[in-house]
Amino acid sequence: MDNEDPVLVCPSNITTTTAEYTDQAVNVSWTDPIVNDNSGENITPTSKYNPGNNEFDIGRTDVLYDAVDSSGNAGTCTFTVTVTDDEAPDIIYCPMDMIANTTTGEAFAINVTWMEPRATDNSGETPVPIADYTSGDNMFPIGNTTVQYNVSDLAGNFDDSCSFAITVEDNESPMIDCPTNVTSNNYIGEEYGLVNVNTDIGSPNATVTWDPPVTSDNSGGLVTVMSSSFESGDMIPIGTHTITFTATDPYGNSDTCEFYIEVKDVEPPNPTCPSIAYGVADPESPNGTVSFNITVVDNVCVAIFSTNYTLVSLSTIDMVSYTFTSTDVFPIGETIIEYTFYDNASPAANRASCYVTVQITDNEDPVLVCPSNITTTTAEYTDQAVNVSWTDPIVNDNSGENITPTSKYNPGNNEFDIGRTDVLYDAVDSSGNAGTCTFTVTVTDNEAPDIIYCPMDMIVNTTTGEAFAINVTWMEPTATDNSGETPVPVADYTSGDNMFAIGNTTVQYNVSDLAGNFDDSCSFAITVEDNESPMIDCPTNVTSNNYIGERLGLVYVETDIGSPNATVTWDLPVTSDNSGGLVTVMSLSFESGDMIPLGTHTITFTATDPYGNSDTCEFYIEVEDVEPPNPTCPFIAYGVADPESPNGTVSFNITVVDNVLVAIFSTNYTLVSQSRFIDIVSYTFTSTGVFSIGETIIEYTFLDNASPTANRASCYVTVQITDQEAPDIIDCPMDMIVNTTVEAFAINVTWIEPTATDNSGETLVPVADYTYGDNMFGIGNTTVQYNVSDSAGNFNDSCSFVIHVEGGPCDTDLVITEWQRSILYDLSSESPISDDFIVDGWYKLRNQGDRINIRMPTSSPGSLKCGTLFPVWIDDTYPELGDPIKSVTGCIDVSGDPCALTVPIFLFACSTVNNDLYFVHYFVDTPGTLIGYCTDSLLPCETNVTSSLEFPPCGDLT
Repeated sequence: MDNEDPVLVCPSNITTTTAEYTDQAVNVSWTDPIVNDNSGENITPTSKYNPGNNEFDIGRTDVLYDAVDSSGNAGTCTFTVTVTDDEAPDIIYCPMDMIANTTTGEAFAINVTWMEPRATDNSGETPVPIADYTSGDNMFPIGNTTVQYNVSDLAGNFDDSCSFAITVEDNESPMIDCPTNVTSNNYIGEEYGLVNVNTDIGSPNATVTWDPPVTSDNSGGLVTVMSSSFESGDMIPIGTHTITFTATDPYGNSDTCEFYIEVKDVEPPNPTCPSIAYGVADPESPNGTVSFNITVVDNVCVAIFSTNYTLVSLSTIDMVSYTFTSTDVFPIGETIIEYTFYDNASPAANRASCYVTVQITDNEDPVLVCPSNITTTTAEYTDQAVNVSWTDPIVNDNSGENITPTSKYNPGNNEFDIGRTDVLYDAVDSSGNAGTCTFTVTVTDNEAPDIIYCPMDMIVNTTTGEAFAINVTWMEPTATDNSGETPVPVADYTSGDNMFAIGNTTVQYNVSDLAGNFDDSCSFAITVEDNESPMIDCPTNVTSNNYIGERLGLVYVETDIGSPNATVTWDLPVTSDNSGGLVTVMSLSFESGDMIPLGTHTITFTATDPYGNSDTCEFYIEVEDVEPPNPTCPFIAYGVADPESPNGTVSFNITVVDNVLVAIFSTNYTLVSQSRFIDIVSYTFTSTGVFSIGETIIEYTFLDNASPTANRASCYVTVQITDQEAPDIIDCPMDMIVNTTVEAFAINVTWIEPTATDNSGETLVPVADYTYGDNMFGIGNTTVQYNVSDSAGNFNDSCSFVIHVEGGPCDTDLVITEWQRSILYDLSSESPISDDFIVDGWYKLRNQGDRINIRMPTSSPGSLKCGTLFPVWIDDTYPELGDPIKSVTGCIDVSGDPCALTVPIFLFACSTVNNDLYFVHYFVDTPGTLIGYCTDSLLPCETNVTSSLEFPPCGDLT
């Protein structure tokens, strides 16, 4: 009898890939197994799979070949066809780039939505693309952010072809609140939103100050503020003004606020009138014309003045400071005049008055109109003319009185000697003013005398300290006359007893005889020259806003606050000149009230008289600066760490203002860019530096180029660098496939653990919900998620991979098909079953046709049962569906001892897709030969008896 099964040699296991766009491998080829049998028969193996004409699903499929020899001995072999899916999923929709606005009040857009991408896969599964941002549940900063979608199938194939940009724009205007603490030197108050102030004393403007507007912006960026009209501290003119502020954020969005200022003038004009003005009656008039100066000063233009005296002309002035001469006609006596001035102030003109008393005196003598001079000759043979006739003078007086003139000579009754006789008439008015007139009666001798010597022209200097030359001498001329007398030439100046003014003076000598014959042929010029320098004394009362004192003839002052100069004033130098003329004074450098720069200065005055003679004096001023620079630093500057760096680059503006040039600045932080030399009075610069994550305090120190020593000032900036960059997980494991161990789990699976880096330089260790080498994974897919976060709380969960556990107990490919293992089968002459070389593993019992719920017996079947000498049964019960793997004792019946030996057996309850219960058994090779595992199955039908299952109930075919 041939009881030896054929031996089949299967081909090696096959691994292939799916056909394109399908979830199967088709027409896989292999060579049929080789069948060896002791009978020598040529046996063809059979299988439900045919090489080159087949279909295999993704995964591992056992291909079972059977071969049966003519004695009915059956052999099998198995190889696997593993179909892998190497085709990546396909993302079939990807959103377009999109633009979103920031969420109101925020520097980012929150919960931006888009249609999520979809994907397909050849495997038939519907993979879901995943991204680092979720539609409707996200936060995007201002600017461009790329959203990357990736998708992978269960086989680990990967597609990252979908990415789109979300651009977040800031279109939200900044917030601005106008100042509320508006102040002025002459603050009045605020009414209905209008700030009322008065002009500064002596000025047409008001100095008004306020704090800067308060601003904020959703972007958190720097908001710049511009004023459309005036800045705080400006001089604002009279009237109502709208102060508008415009705030602009870094993205060009702006908003405005405004407030209103009304500048009023309540300062009246300040006129200065003389207390009294004297005048005399005009010639031939009962009135006098008087001129006097009036000065009026105001902080605004003086518009007009008027008086209570109609004879004074009115005038429009329209100047801030004005001196004018009032010339008018007033009656003899006293007149009081009021001058009233109005300025053009707003909202109403201011008024002021001053008074002038005009006193007109009548100093005009009566005017007498004498008859014409009379020339006559001596009476024949005498030295006289007699009974000369004329008409009495006419008397005219401004007073209008009728006045009779008087004289010692009477017309028609008189005697006149040879020569000229003055006939004097007098007239006196009621004011005591006396008038005269004279006419001459000349009795002539017709022959003139002769001047025989006349001096030459001469040049002399002024007498020291005088505006003239005194007691100039010359040789006096002499004369002769035909009458035999010795006439003496006479002049209006006398040699040695005279006074000549600067310039040319003609000395005229005349000579006449007693008869009145006249000779004026002698004249000469005396030229007086001024060669004497004027006197000048320099000022002694030098003053300044910040006067220090005087040492060794040097006046020390400090600069005006906020200015590189000092305003220095002094009285004019005191001058005098012998000529009595106007002395002009010139300063070669500065005038009183000038702004004088830093340093030591010589103030030189030159006095020049009208004739070009000059002299000088000088004094010295040293202007010192003790005012330090005034830097303005931001209190705090925020920044974020640069990409992949433990540092952040931050820029911020620093303003420094000084009354002189700021020469240099330095910091205590070497990584800040330093503009060493500034050399301007007001400077705003951007400081850019690299700072480590966290807080850094920087001191900025400024030195000016003041004299005599530099002034120093500092300000501080706190820089806060925030780390917003998530750590980076590197070397994330790929998806992996593992098999179960004895239990329905894969235990202590290992992989290469990922590592992490961070821009902060920290040493970070990613953590997961499963521990490398110390874990348990159930059958199927389990996602292992690695997360890592740095000390700043930045989080990265980008590393995850799938562990696919295959080969659970129910998926076993090992099947026991011998029906001889039934407890109903008695061992006869055939070779007994021996499981001492059985492959350890989970087995399905299928030795009764299509019946699947075959079990092992739970009581001893006795010896020589189950086709073996020593049958194995279990001394326990079977588990229920859903119970864990159950460990039971397999008893070996040896010669009537039901449990002489034992072997470990594991049981697990399974179910089909139709929920039909079946069991799998974990068998190990038995501890000896001729020991076999039993089943509780039935025997096949007898010959010529059949059933649809080949097992009872059976039918008789005969």
